[in-house]
Amino acid sequence: MRGFDYVPTVYAMKAKKPSAAARKAQPRTMPKPVPKPSRIAPAKPLLTDVRGLILEARQRVAQSVNAGLTLLYWSIGTRIRTDILRQKRAGYGEEIVHAMGGQLTAEFGKGFSRTNLFNMIRFAEVFPDHRIVQSLTA
Repeated sequence: MRGFDYVPTVYAMKAKKPSAAARKAQPRTMPKPVPKPSRIAPAKPLLTDVRGLILEARQRVAQSVNAGLTLLYWSIGTRIRTDILRQKRAGYGEEIVHAMGGQLTAEFGKGFSRTNLFNMIRFAEVFPDHRIVQSLTA
């Protein structure tokens, strides 16, 4: 067989159809809609600038929220510490914090659980001066 190269023939096997049970077990997904291209594409510098504005605003909002929550947690810890736990009956104070944690969790979510309230109290003990906390949040 001079001049001829031997090329093996590969027969494609047909894929088996999945059974009815297998088809039912697979989750059905909707095809994603293809967005229609806009007639006028925005200028790239404009898009870049607007994206930058959005990202900067997100960053400022996140910092503001973090600062507000830090001051809130410190204030809660200070208030509990001065009003309840400074009493000589520590067991009574712990029971009040436990009950308060349950009530606050029911109303505001798990961020105000008994454990978190005690963390707020510790935070207020470690940083007793309001000015220090303000400088941490600035």
